[in-house]
Amino acid sequence: MQLPPLKSLPYFIAVAKHKHFAQAAAELNLTAGAISQQIKQLEQYLGTTLFNRDTKHVELTNDGMRYYKEIEAALIHIEQATSQIKPLNQDTVQLRIFSTLAVQWLIPRLSDLYLKHPDINLNMMTSTELKTHDVDSADLSIQLGLADSTSKAVKLWQNQLVLVYNPQIIKANEIKNSPAIVVNHPLREQDWQSFCDSTHLTIPSKKISVATTIHALQAVENGLGSFVTHLPLVYALIQNKRLSIWQEPLPLSQCYYLVDNQPHRHTANKKIVHDWLIEQAQQYFES
Repeated sequence: MQLPPLKSLPYFIAVAKHKHFAQAAAELNLTAGAISQQIKQLEQYLGTTLFNRDTKHVELTNDGMRYYKEIEAALIHIEQATSQIKPLNQDTVQLRIFSTLAVQWLIPRLSDLYLKHPDINLNMMTSTELKTHDVDSADLSIQLGLADSTSKAVKLWQNQLVLVYNPQIIKANEIKNSPAIVVNHPLREQDWQSFCDSTHLTIPSKKISVATTIHALQAVENGLGSFVTHLPLVYALIQNKRLSIWQEPLPLSQCYYLVDNQPHRHTANKKIVHDWLIEQAQQYFES
């Protein structure tokens, strides 16, 4: 059986999906250098170039595109087959969640879960975006979408856009002249425009582009500029007075939902985590 370096395949899929090494690295919680090294090993094994690279983006070559289509389908099939068997042998609850929401909301609260339920095993899988094949392999997932009346989805929060800044460095009346922190990601490209259209604010001409929302929040905290993002992702920073909101939040039609992706799988630990997440979400904006 002729197999490539198997460890490199998820990295190849991530770069092909994002067309960006830094975004792929953020999804996999690795450095861009580590991702690049794995891609080089795979290219050396295959004897062909998989990506055309420049300073900002990467594009699949013809060989890369052909390989991507075949490998992605194979890996999804392996992941699904594994998730159907593994829970029978290990009562681990698998949760898929956006990276920024995990850092700003979930992780600071996990000690409460483990104090109440020390035997819980939680496998937290993070990503910058949630695809169908990502959430299908998880027991539970927190997703962003339009109104959902299905019984397997529980509404956590109505989404709102906010413009945030560091009030210790930038004054409210300086917002229009401060740089705009922009996340170089398709899901985030419309945030600034949507907010400005509703508030009659002009997008600042000077922009600082970063790969992820986590990077953007670090930039804002360091006073590099202002940033338009989702209120649930920054509420803790606002409560701790590390960031301030400029004007009022802009309500959106989308909501954050807790979704049961494996309704056929009933375990005590899964119910504990499900109910605990709902409880924490209800308390989030009350704190």
